[in-house]
Amino acid sequence: LKANNEESFVEEYLLKEITMDIEPAEKGKAAEVLVTLQNLEGLKEYVEWVKNNAGTGIDSSSTMCLDSLKTKDSIPFLIELLELSYIEEINVDRFDRFNSRVIGALYNVALESEEHFTQVKVGLEKFMKEKSSKYENVKYLLPTIERLEEQFYMNRAKSYTIKQVKEKLNIIQ
Repeated sequence: LKANNEESFVEEYLLKEITMDIEPAEKGKAAEVLVTLQNLEGLKEYVEWVKNNAGTGIDSSSTMCLDSLKTKDSIPFLIELLELSYIEEINVDRFDRFNSRVIGALYNVALESEEHFTQVKVGLEKFMKEKSSKYENVKYLLPTIERLEEQFYMNRAKSYTIKQVKEKLNIIQ
């Protein structure tokens, strides 16, 4: 249905489904699809699903939905997921941790616009300030924030073709 541009039908159907008493795995899958549709109720349900399943490990396919997030409204939920990743070491697979997936999602949101970038940066700085005494590894977010800032400004920098550079240099001379 998603492939046939029936996202609104899928979203409406899944929103009904997650309010019903269904298997946790099914509820998690429904929430994942809703997250890919930028639905905040689905993201809220996804956060709850992660809380309930963090101890059992989370499959890498269950975290891929986070890569699709682009809205600034998702930032508080992502910060909550980030804290969950510090409370409990959640491995996605042998080489990837849940923490990395959440930070990747925050990057995606931040790179959408200057407003998004500012909100993500402020959210991460606030999180560091409030949680660094509680969770030792939170201090390592500082280089992440610096890399995010660098990436944001690099993406915003104007690029020139060689021809344009030559023309600019000729004007200067």
